[in-house]
Amino acid sequence: MGSFFLWSVNAASLWLGLRALHIDVPPEAVLLLQGLLAIGVAIPAAPGFFGVFEAVTIVALGFYGVPKDHAISYAITYHITTFIPITLLGLQALARLGVRFRDLRESPAS
Repeated sequence: MGSFFLWSVNAASLWLGLRALHIDVPPEAVLLLQGLLAIGVAIPAAPGFFGVFEAVTIVALGFYGVPKDHAISYAITYHITTFIPITLLGLQALARLGVRFRDLRESPAS
């Protein structure tokens, strides 16, 4: 049940982003986009999946006739506006826990 909820919230987020940029696609387009993104981010990529996320979005929305320039605008906007807050919250959590990047690179003593 938890996975269904999380996937539903993610799909709603993708759909709201499309609506915000006035990209009208049917609901199944959001589900296809979400599914292809799940597969796409499994490909080794740069941190944050920059590049892969945008490419997959262009392909998925292209199936529904969304022009490439609109798809890339959506992909960049959505990716940045979801990546930055999560990253900042993660850095804040690390700071509150007193964890330093140096601590993350050190391996435990054998």
